[in-house]
Amino acid sequence: MNPIKKTILKATLRLTMKPPKISDNLFEPLEPPKVSDDLFEPLETPDVSDKYQIEQNDRSKPR
Repeated sequence: MNPIKKTILKATLRLTMKPPKISDNLFEPLEPPKVSDDLFEPLETPDVSDKYQIEQNDRSKPR
C-alpha cells in the first residue's frame, strides 16, 4: 500500500473512533429543556416587546 493511503486510513480510523465520546459530552448539556427555558424566558416578557414597539414609533415620527 502507498504511505499516503496508510495515513488516510489511520486518520479515518482516528476520526471514526473518537467522535461518539466527544459528541456525547458536547450534546448532553444542550438536550435538557430546562436550559432552553431559562434562556428564552427573558426574551418572551411583554416589557421587551413594548420597548421595541416604542422604538419603532419614535423612529417613524420624525419622518
